[in-house]
Amino acid sequence: MINSETDSLVSPVAIVTGASRGIGLDIATHLASLGWSLLLHSSTQTRDVLEDLCTSLVVSNDDQKHHFMNSDLYEGASSIAETAFRHFGRIDALVNNAGILADKGFEDVDIDEVENVFRINTFAPYLLSRDCFRLMQDSGGGSIVNISSFTVKYAMGRNTTIHYAASKAALEIMSEGFARAGAKFNIRSNCIRPGIILTDQQSMRSDLASRVNMIPLGRMTTTKEIAAMVGFLLGPESAATTGQTITISGGE
Repeated sequence: MINSETDSLVSPVAIVTGASRGIGLDIATHLASLGWSLLLHSSTQTRDVLEDLCTSLVVSNDDQKHHFMNSDLYEGASSIAETAFRHFGRIDALVNNAGILADKGFEDVDIDEVENVFRINTFAPYLLSRDCFRLMQDSGGGSIVNISSFTVKYAMGRNTTIHYAASKAALEIMSEGFARAGAKFNIRSNCIRPGIILTDQQSMRSDLASRVNMIPLGRMTTTKEIAAMVGFLLGPESAATTGQTITISGGE
């Protein structure tokens, strides 16, 4: 679902998935503060919530506008780039942030749940990157940022994250592939691996304090720190940065 007709803009345009909460919300908020116009995608929030979010993110920039889509990310992936281009007339950046975790051990998780993790964490970002790549290629370049997970490095630590880590590892390989393919078109692609971030699920862990003590900096990563790195990777300061996976985890 979308909320207006095409606009002609001067401000740069980014698509952010999973934009209604957590890391995605802080990414959207930070990019809006930098003057980006955004297409915000969410599969969990209602039209009214997303419309209010679009309104709240507008800063003092006459060229800045935001739009939203609420649909299943995988089923609707093929229409997201098209929708953004129809509204804004360009796409300068894509942030593949949305992700899911079926928090079950490999002995208990069924194949349908594993497939769904890959649909959201790997297949949908692939489809979005492919579609945005084509549009960026025709317009002089762009930047793609994929939000991975430090579980790619530590998947052996918990048997409940094997399928999740595998889907994020595939995302990292995909990101590097798009970086290599996009270099001659000035299309950059990078990954961010966040460390432990305080979420409702993390806060319920009985071993949270001891786990945080294992982090060299002695604290969890914040969503705003991830958002700041996204802003950097989408901006001109990172023009020579592509094909990289950047870990933000307090030294782990």
